[in-house]
Amino acid sequence: MGPITGLWLKEQTKLEILTVIETSQQQGVSARRTCSLLAIEHRRVVRWQGQSRQGRPLANLIPGPKDPLHRVLPQEIDQIVTLAQSQEYMDLSHRLLAVRAWDKGLFQASFSTVYRVLKERNLMTARGPSRPHNGNSSRRSAKI
Repeated sequence: MGPITGLWLKEQTKLEILTVIETSQQQGVSARRTCSLLAIEHRRVVRWQGQSRQGRPLANLIPGPKDPLHRVLPQEIDQIVTLAQSQEYMDLSHRLLAVRAWDKGLFQASFSTVYRVLKERNLMTARGPSRPHNGNSSRRSAKI
């Protein structure tokens, strides 16, 4: 099969590798030597052994936290939408909306977060009383 470095292995394969290592240890071969013969990092096997001892599954999980700690709260989303729909800030871009909110102390959200919230709520189109572009304007030629 070749080196196992960097490959995601199925739970069954991990269990088989652990069984091979246990069997080899019973016959007097060290775990490090078996890992080197199998072309797998010893640290990886130690981690699997720890998970197995704790009763946790060896299945591959998605790395990272399930919910980020710095996620936008529902009340902040409501404040972004309310600010974007208000008459006073209707014509402002997502960048200016974020800055105005920072200045007023309403919420602390990045430009991209404000953009994402407005895009999800279909508020990134022209929010003001202006008419959409008609598409008939002529292109200006550059003077050299």
